[in-house]
Amino acid sequence: MPRGKADRRLLQADVVEQDLPGIGVRYALEAVEGGTVCVTVHHSGRRDMYVLDPKRDEPRAAVTLSDAQARTLGAVLAGAYFKPAIVDDIEAVVG
Repeated sequence: MPRGKADRRLLQADVVEQDLPGIGVRYALEAVEGGTVCVTVHHSGRRDMYVLDPKRDEPRAAVTLSDAQARTLGAVLAGAYFKPAIVDDIEAVVG
């Protein structure tokens, strides 16, 4: 994804942030298996999430979430509801 002048590369997982005037902010990161995951956060709170494939014109997947749904999904992804066993193993070694 080409970076424009208004793009900012964030530190976590190489996320690229792009201001969308009048709309909100777009975040993009490269997926492990290839392609790009993009999330547009609208000023209204709505989130649009796309999984883009560099070989196709259309997204592989697209979903629209409310603010509450997006925050719940974010908590799930961050591990607030479930901690994988590997995290316990790492914490035991580091701990």
